[in-house]
Amino acid sequence: MTQPDARHHGTVPVSHHQFFLLDDGTYPEDGGRLTWHDNGLATTAPGILAITTGIHTGPVELVVERHTSAPPPQPDPWEDIAEVTVHAPTGRLHITALMTDVPDALRAPLTNQPGHYHARVYATGRDTAVDLAVLAPVEHYLIQLWPTTHKPSTTLIKTTSTYGASRRSSPRT
Repeated sequence: MTQPDARHHGTVPVSHHQFFLLDDGTYPEDGGRLTWHDNGLATTAPGILAITTGIHTGPVELVVERHTSAPPPQPDPWEDIAEVTVHAPTGRLHITALMTDVPDALRAPLTNQPGHYHARVYATGRDTAVDLAVLAPVEHYLIQLWPTTHKPSTTLIKTTSTYGASRRSSPRT
């Protein structure tokens, strides 16, 4: 397995079923009405990678890794895995939450060059407390990022959660 160039780990506050990786100068509302019906886990807009969670509100565990090239997929123990391409005009993607700040340990930029990044998003635990507010993490996420020159795409690698299936089957936002 390839080793990441950088690795960030921490607890991210979720609100309204979502958290983000945003490029500098980009805000969640810049994406308009984002939808997850294509893969049920992640969606993008210029400067935005949005992740949907099963919980409505509360903390999730997150690991973000930056790689120089595509690492091999790690299907276990993950329930859902999707790959998307995000454009970072300033090249400084960072973790963001709605209506609250992320911990200091997660505020550093995850990328350092403008361009397109391929993101492999892994999730587990999204069926544990659907639509509820939790006080301790019940969901876990891994996001692997690496630069790409390929045109934007979305690929589903693994889809076993009921919550993800419900998001894919409905074009709701």
